[in-house]
Amino acid sequence: MIALSSIEELQAAKNKIEQLNLFSPNLFDNLVHVVTLTKQMQLRYEYLGSLIMEEDSNRFVNQHIRTSLLELYQKEVQNLKHHPEDQEVEQLFSMYRSIGYKNICKMVLGESPESLKGVAEKIC
Repeated sequence: MIALSSIEELQAAKNKIEQLNLFSPNLFDNLVHVVTLTKQMQLRYEYLGSLIMEEDSNRFVNQHIRTSLLELYQKEVQNLKHHPEDQEVEQLFSMYRSIGYKNICKMVLGESPESLKGVAEKIC
């Protein structure tokens, strides 16, 4: 599913991500770890989002990845979900589902809302 989002929606999500980093740095580090693992394993960000939100993830899974690697990945996602403040991550993915799990994950990794929209950033 392609998510069309406004720059304002993306900025609101980025602000929530920054708050998560500021107020729950350990949880944020765990989230960055899992998002980075998703990227390194060449899995879809939608797969991660569906696992976090406990949605049907089968349609997003890479059928060519070894089962043992997929199980290792799922264990890392479960470690994130067992964090005492995991509801903050679920809230982030739930509140901003409309912008797409891919955009959320890219901003967790440091991309700006402007780069996601293809808008030239102001140079001050």
